[in-house]
Amino acid sequence: MSTQAAPVKETARKNTVESIVTELIDINSEIFELKEELVAKGVPYTTLNALVDLARNEKEQDLFELKKSALSAAKSEYGVGAVTSELLENYLDKLVELEEDLGQVRKLARANELEPQAINFLTQVIRQNPGDGGTRVVGKIVEYARACGITVSGVQLVVDNTPAEPESVLPKIELPEPEKGGWKQWRQIATDVAIGLLMTIIALSLLT
Repeated sequence: MSTQAAPVKETARKNTVESIVTELIDINSEIFELKEELVAKGVPYTTLNALVDLARNEKEQDLFELKKSALSAAKSEYGVGAVTSELLENYLDKLVELEEDLGQVRKLARANELEPQAINFLTQVIRQNPGDGGTRVVGKIVEYARACGITVSGVQLVVDNTPAEPESVLPKIELPEPEKGGWKQWRQIATDVAIGLLMTIIALSLLT
């Protein structure tokens, strides 16, 4: 497991929605990076997900056998470039901790009566569109919804009435200094988030 994080530096976060979505993006990005590195060293995604699941459920014997099998298969295919036992153990501990963190953030979202599907969708859209923070995609969803005769209203009211950021359930980490004008961009993203919260459930139905 990771060591205790350093105290957080005071930073102005805008509201509960933005705080939770940002935290989910950060955690999911770290999970993705760890998994990508392990996959590159010979551990398939399916095996990796099974390892994480076994570790989280403390099925030690099954976990031991699957790790042994995964290491052997990786060694056979990748040779000296294969994942080592130490690296797999270390990354597996981190992945388990990050999955637990995700659960805590989602629990916080439910406690604030945020729609899980909408939050998950926004997290994915913003994370996959780092250039504009999901602005174009969310805008298109609203356009398509209007084209279907769906009225979009009350967006600014949602932004204004979103409560201030709650105390995070996760260990505090020191945040980097924001670039000049960075929080103006996050204010725009917060508005986009509010639009998405209003339209995501309907949009998901339209897109499937």
